[in-house]
Amino acid sequence: MRAENDLSGARTDEDEPGRVFFFSEASLAHETGRALYAGGDLKGAKAALNHSARVRARQPFARTHAVTLGYLSEVQAATGNLDQACATWSDALDAMAGVRSARARQTVTTMRSVLAHGRAASPEMAELDQRAAAYLAKA
Repeated sequence: MRAENDLSGARTDEDEPGRVFFFSEASLAHETGRALYAGGDLKGAKAALNHSARVRARQPFARTHAVTLGYLSEVQAATGNLDQACATWSDALDAMAGVRSARARQTVTTMRSVLAHGRAASPEMAELDQRAAAYLAKA
């Protein structure tokens, strides 16, 4: 809560230390979402990660945006909404074009693991899994 208050009280005309230039509202929401997910608060995690994905600039933060979408998808799947999760994972894969990182790879690996049970029954999940496999082959 204190971090949220401090962030909301920040002014654009104030100098900030160089080490915190990147920590934005989207960053706080991303980290909050991850902490809530780890603590089992799926509803809170979903809201925070959704907020992060909405407010983060896709460029120059393509990797973080894509990873946030991957984490959001994981939460959506954990809450039983596989259709929504698949749509968000598709957006994450789109956002990963040109992105090469260990966190992005792990996000895609997690996606494939979650989809493992449904891809045989769903052409959409099978296509998403193929896109994920193609990403991993290049990354």
